[in-house]
Amino acid sequence: MARICGLPKRALGKEVAQHPEKRPKHRIYDSEPGNIAPHSFFITGFDDGCARQFTASLAMFGSVAMHEQLRYGLPSEVQPYSDTDKAYEKLKSKVCGVPRKKPCGGKVSKLDGNTVFVSIYERFGSNPHWTNLLLHDGDILAQDNKGS
Repeated sequence: MARICGLPKRALGKEVAQHPEKRPKHRIYDSEPGNIAPHSFFITGFDDGCARQFTASLAMFGSVAMHEQLRYGLPSEVQPYSDTDKAYEKLKSKVCGVPRKKPCGGKVSKLDGNTVFVSIYERFGSNPHWTNLLLHDGDILAQDNKGS
């Protein structure tokens, strides 16, 4: 993940995702839309005004609600806690006032506008390795690599 400052918006590529949908803070740009080989992507919306560049075949946002469904549902029993999971546990406990390993539930909307996960896949299709980011309040709160 490289920090890139001063790059004009048109040099980032095509915007392919934004979060939140209304009044977006973060945006993902694809430098070569349609290319499924690894190439440059950019994320904007950080407090320092600089984009973050990385190489991937696919990158997408994942909502806090989606994370909670995966983390506190059946898959949670087989997936160990990652750095992004641990950082989210601390954040949601503070914001939602709930204990570890419990979802925010009805209070999840408190995180929707300023918190989002990013999944970065090295290959299109089957991925033995991928990276997760947790973005909160204009910063990367946590990053981890997953897979075999």
